[in-house]
Amino acid sequence: MTNKHHALLTGGSTGIGAAICKRLLDAGYAVVSLDRKPASVTHSRLTSVVVDLSVVSGSELRLLRGCGLGGGGASGAAPC
Repeated sequence: MTNKHHALLTGGSTGIGAAICKRLLDAGYAVVSLDRKPASVTHSRLTSVVVDLSVVSGSELRLLRGCGLGGGGASGAAPC
C-alpha cells in the first residue's frame, strides 16, 4: 500500500522538531526530515537527510530534487 500523506520537516532531529516528527509518524505520514544532524528516531516511514540548508550547494539541491524535494522534482518523496 502506498502512503498518500507526506510531510517535509526542517529541523526534525531534536526538540520541538523531533516531537512534530514523531506526531506526524504516529498519524501515518511518511516524513522527510532535513536537519544538520541525523534524526534522533528511526522509523520505516522516516527519511533523514543531513543537510545545512543555510549553505545548500548546487549538488545538494540536485540530490534533494532527485528525492522529490526542493522544487522541480518528482511528486512525493522517493527513497534517498
